[in-house]
Amino acid sequence: MELYLFENLLKARDEAELTQTAQHIAEKLGFDYFCYALSYRKSGEPSPQHFTLGTYPEIWLDRYFSEGFVNIDPSVLQCFRSTIPVIWTHRMFSAPKVIDMHHEAGSIGIRGGVCLPIHSPWLNGAGLVGLANGEDTDKAVPHVVDTLGKA
Repeated sequence: MELYLFENLLKARDEAELTQTAQHIAEKLGFDYFCYALSYRKSGEPSPQHFTLGTYPEIWLDRYFSEGFVNIDPSVLQCFRSTIPVIWTHRMFSAPKVIDMHHEAGSIGIRGGVCLPIHSPWLNGAGLVGLANGEDTDKAVPHVVDTLGKA
């Protein structure tokens, strides 16, 4: 993987340029979409703040957050507990509501992918970088493993 691609993230002058550059990297890695999401708690604030940036389809993000899927999504929950990347498999989408969520995402073109955890003690928060494509979850695993080794 060409390291200059990642350097371009640092050169972005605004959110639009950052999104465009990150999407370009995601595509170079063989993914259709990316998402950067962070949940953090400011000192003295009673509830967490949330920040998202990415190219997941807006229709999916609206549904995802309105239905509270963030509270049952096994890849997100694992990212908040661990620093190990989560490669999506059908086994992780096994509870009835989670199966429905995964099928719904698949109908929009989000089937396979990986989530890379982000932990920030100084922000008192955690989050992830998600990369997804339309390839069947289990069939995407070899591509994800190979890609992670090169990125």
